[in-house]
Amino acid sequence: MEIRRTGFSEIKKEVEMKKKMLAVALCICTIFSMSSCGKEKEPEATKGELTLGKYKGYTVSESEAAVSDEDIEKYITSILRTYQTTENVTEGTTAEGDVINVTYHRTVNGEEYTDSQTVKNEDGSIAGNTENVTLKTDSYKIEGFTDGLTGKTVGETVEMDLKFPEDYSDKAVAGQDVHYSVLINHIRVTVTPEYTDDFVSEHYAFAGFTSADEFREFIKEEIRYININTAIWDDILADQTVESYPSDEVQSYVDRMMAQYTSQISAYGYSMDAYYQAMGKTEDEFKKEVEDACKNVVKEKMFIRAVAEKEGIKYNDDAAAKYAAISGYNSVEDFSKRLEEAGEELDYIVVSYLVQNFICENTTVVPDSETTASQETSDETSADTPEDTTTDEAQTNQAEDETTEDTSEN
Repeated sequence: MEIRRTGFSEIKKEVEMKKKMLAVALCICTIFSMSSCGKEKEPEATKGELTLGKYKGYTVSESEAAVSDEDIEKYITSILRTYQTTENVTEGTTAEGDVINVTYHRTVNGEEYTDSQTVKNEDGSIAGNTENVTLKTDSYKIEGFTDGLTGKTVGETVEMDLKFPEDYSDKAVAGQDVHYSVLINHIRVTVTPEYTDDFVSEHYAFAGFTSADEFREFIKEEIRYININTAIWDDILADQTVESYPSDEVQSYVDRMMAQYTSQISAYGYSMDAYYQAMGKTEDEFKKEVEDACKNVVKEKMFIRAVAEKEGIKYNDDAAAKYAAISGYNSVEDFSKRLEEAGEELDYIVVSYLVQNFICENTTVVPDSETTASQETSDETSADTPEDTTTDEAQTNQAEDETTEDTSEN
């Protein structure tokens, strides 16, 4: 999956997904090579070739590119959440929704009840069960447990007569009365930092930002570019033509994805054959879908490289710092490390960022009325044009397309 220019939370999700997807590739021999005693030659690797289509001069409406104050605040909030800390408050009163830490003992029929989570002291006495509990009705496995702990004082021991549910995991006590003696140790409070000049200076000075207002303007511009990219990116990629794919790169992605599928399915105790059957597909059909998905990823990378080469766009430290900052990292080194874990290189990701900047800068934002009128004219023209007719404009555009060989694997 390509890390595109996107919202902070989405970037984080994609990086985490990549960490899972790009697990160590399995060493897999193909069925064909196993049956041929190793005498058949491996298919010759191809470098890949892409014909550049249109990527400059797109038009988006003002509403598509618009950035609201709410958008900016949501983005800032998503960043602040990554710096949240948890404090244990040892005084006060519990309230609904709080997360509290408790230690409890249980008695059934006059005898202390224990399970695999019960902790014992060195002398063999029972220390009890300690866990974090969210004070929401029906959020705990024992009815009445959380309600009985709401509105109590930290440090207090609460006595409760409750009942194990009929479907309790331990059938020996399911449905029986149980007495709980619960000590409230502390309330766990999540602390979110304030968005201030000091916060920005502490975490993002490496990217040249030392004030909240300055960083806010940067965020606004980034979201604007995100919106523009969202509006045109699929159309841009659709206008690019892959003449041939770099076979080694495609196969690398296929191996990674298949390895991840195999690992996840095995973790649930199933075989891939069982998975194919559950999906209603043959092994070949499933692998073809995986290969097609990987080709889409590689096509995007071929396009980024081709535009970068044509426009002279290269990696630079300033762009790396700014992309790391807008992605929520407080250093380029940290950002690079996470990318490496995801199977990507910092140089390429930064070049991709710069290419998308370039495309946005060469996209025109017009009033909504103009894009609506343009669409209506386009629809009318399409309706009047015979399907087998090639217009002079289409012929001209085709003649102007440039074929660029992907040299990434040289």
